Amino acid sequence: MQTYLLLACLLVMGGLLTTPQVVPTFSSAATTAKKKTDFFAYLRPHIDRVNATVLEDREQLQQLIAKQGDLNFLDQFFLRRLRLLYLGRDGDPEDLQALLKKIDVIPSALALIQAAKESGWGASRFARDGYNFFGQQCFIQGCGFTPKRRAQGRRHEVAKFRSTEDAVRAYVHNLNTHPRYQGFRAQRAAMRSAGQPLKGGQLAASLGSYSERGDAYIAEIQAMIRNNDLE
Repeated sequence: MQTYLLLACLLVMGGLLTTPQVVPTFSSAATTAKKKTDFFAYLRPHIDRVNATVLEDREQLQQLIAKQGDLNFLDQFFLRRLRLLYLGRDGDPEDLQALLKKIDVIPSALALIQAAKESGWGASRFARDGYNFFGQQCFIQGCGFTPKRRAQGRRHEVAKFRSTEDAVRAYVHNLNTHPRYQGFRAQRAAMRSAGQPLKGGQLAASLGSYSERGDAYIAEIQAMIRNNDLE
């Protein structure tokens, strides 16, 4: 269960160096219910903060679209930053709707359950030692952990982050930009256009490419969302 993420994404999304955090030992909770509650309570604020930043950019972009081209220097600077971050290029004045499709939130229910699934409820060494709750990979030597069971000829590593929030930020950016999640973004945009709330269980149906298990992975994520009463 792994996503594919270029090191460039890590560099773009990374913030300033922060004081190292200690990931709680969720498995030490007295009951399974307490472990899940602690895991959600730990991760949810990070997801909410990243989503709030994305939503702020989205709302400002919508305001600029409404201005219909009457943009000042600050507007143009803002759009240049978004184009470089989400499209990897600058200078195309006709790409605002393409940007809007990519700049949107990830439902917290979906993010929480994918994190729980990919990290074994925070028990994996990648989560404990590298804040990687989402199984994200990188492709430059030394960018992360070398998997113990990496197939011969494969060069990927499991990405290492400076903080949990950096990991969440990279995960959100990955779903919002990687070509393999184009269907996910199209479904989300259709839900927006129809005035529907963004539901993680519904959007999970478009994430078969997140895992080699495909449809079985989707079914498991949807069941975990239901069973944990997140929506």
